[in-house]
Amino acid sequence: MSECTNEDSYFSFLPLAHIYDQIIESYCIYKGSSIGFWRGDVRFLLDDLQELKPAMFCGITLAYDRIYTGKTDSSI
Repeated sequence: MSECTNEDSYFSFLPLAHIYDQIIESYCIYKGSSIGFWRGDVRFLLDDLQELKPAMFCGITLAYDRIYTGKTDSSI
């Protein structure tokens, strides 16, 4: 990951209890970056990403596959 700035944004998709997400969010807060959270419904994941246009996104392999193929349903 490259250094982020206060003009960057991070899309938080992992559960808040996930240690990797906590580290990235702490780093973003330290650097003054914005943090956007998903709505909690995977059907709107692509809409959330298009709205925020994040510089950083940490997720799971299945989520990346769904974003790449454009398929979102409730089975993630």
